Amino acid sequence: MDLELEVSIKELADLLKDIGFDKVKIRNDILEAKKKKGWGRIHVLAKEITSGKVYADVHWDALIHFLMIGVDYERRPKEICELIIKTLAKRNKKGRIIGGTSWFSRKNKAIITGLKI
Repeated sequence: MDLELEVSIKELADLLKDIGFDKVKIRNDILEAKKKKGWGRIHVLAKEITSGKVYADVHWDALIHFLMIGVDYERRPKEICELIIKTLAKRNKKGRIIGGTSWFSRKNKAIITGLKI
């Protein structure tokens, strides 16, 4: 799923740590976070697209995956996306799901902005 969040990349990193992501790092202005889920992991890739606004690609990867095979963009990431938005609301910040529930319907800003996939 694709998210648009009204926070800085640093605020998103702190939020993800607070909700249980154990591997959160920012390198070259790109956030990457991982959290185990079942036989795979929830994977967040994010970039600050303007000051105080972040685009995030949230998906689930199987242990072995390639592009759209072994990746879930809808069912498993939905609860994490809703938790991120709910947690932001408690902090008086906004966020919304902007689509991206399959490989073909994603905004693909992750590719366009140079996020590592």
